Amino acid sequence: MEAAVTERAARKAELLSSGYIFVDPSVSAMEGVARSTAGPDAGETAITLEWQGSRVRMRVTKDGGALFRLVERDEGLAILKGGEPFVEGVDYLPNLMHAPGMAFVNIESGCAMDCRFCATPHLKRDQRKRVKKEEWLRRLLEAAKREDLKSIGITAGVSGIPGKTLSDMEWLVRELRARLPSMPIGAEPYVESEEEILRLKRAGVTELKLNLQSYDRGVFAKVCPDWDFERLLRLIAYAGREFGRERVTANLIVGMGETDESVEAGVRFLAGNGIVPTVRALRWNDINREHLEEALGGPVEPVTPERMLRLAKMQERLLAEAGLSSLNYKTMCHACGACDIVPQVDLAPSHQARGGLIQLGNVPPGARVSAPPRAHTAPRATAEMSVQRTKRVRAT
Repeated sequence: MEAAVTERAARKAELLSSGYIFVDPSVSAMEGVARSTAGPDAGETAITLEWQGSRVRMRVTKDGGALFRLVERDEGLAILKGGEPFVEGVDYLPNLMHAPGMAFVNIESGCAMDCRFCATPHLKRDQRKRVKKEEWLRRLLEAAKREDLKSIGITAGVSGIPGKTLSDMEWLVRELRARLPSMPIGAEPYVESEEEILRLKRAGVTELKLNLQSYDRGVFAKVCPDWDFERLLRLIAYAGREFGRERVTANLIVGMGETDESVEAGVRFLAGNGIVPTVRALRWNDINREHLEEALGGPVEPVTPERMLRLAKMQERLLAEAGLSSLNYKTMCHACGACDIVPQVDLAPSHQARGGLIQLGNVPPGARVSAPPRAHTAPRATAEMSVQRTKRVRAT
């Protein structure tokens, strides 16, 4: 059993390390493809795939020579590596709004903070979404009518107008909470005070994400020069106390020159405050690579699958010691689990992993059966709102 568990996690780590997949023309046209303005694939198009309970989000490339290729056969979808079978029995999970079963939206697609690993500040005007908060409210309430919506997440860049982004997020959460009293709502803000954390909690946020980015102070200073590291630590610890155990999360990005010991220290700090971190391998593209390498003083390289698995096993051990689990989160990255190695899912036996992540509900009446955009066509930017799924996507 252990060999099978290791194999499944190892294959996901290989996919994440590569980051890109070519969609073969054999795959019929499919909707539900995400065009991101935030997160690991900002400025790019991505699809979400699942097998044996593990889930992976891959950026779509038009390069037919890419290492990984998604193909469709009589028995369903499969992933090839270098032309050879790599993963069989793959389910395609349409992204509802950025993620399967979830509306995870970015209400401010510009950002004044200019963190060097982030593509968001460098997106071109036509890559950004210019949507007013009232329109986001309308879209989210419309999405909430769907049976397959399980939770809502709200992230944002930082507007150049002081306080505007947080005020918009607070307003949107309050309006959603008034209309959707039982809906799990997560928020991923930039905050500068304890009062701002309390404002979001009072508005109706159930889970909060305050990203630590790196626990290595030297790396942090290079990639987040506009942030106050010590204040951030205090605010994260405060949020952990205010929201309670397993209600706050934080990204720890790896691949920027930090040591494994630094990552472990960061996981210990967060777990000690009742927080389950997301240990995320660094991703870059043509939008942010130059800025990142300039800040770090050298070329960036993909995080190896071996390091991803080593850090995941470390995280699994520390979470067990602290009595914490990512499976108790209902919103944002822990609920989706596609961009990272999730220790309590991907390192678990497949019969335990199945059902650990947010599950797709029933397809709304009238939903069409379709497939991902062919590799040689440009995916539609509006595909996030699609209700389509393939014949191999399980309804639960």
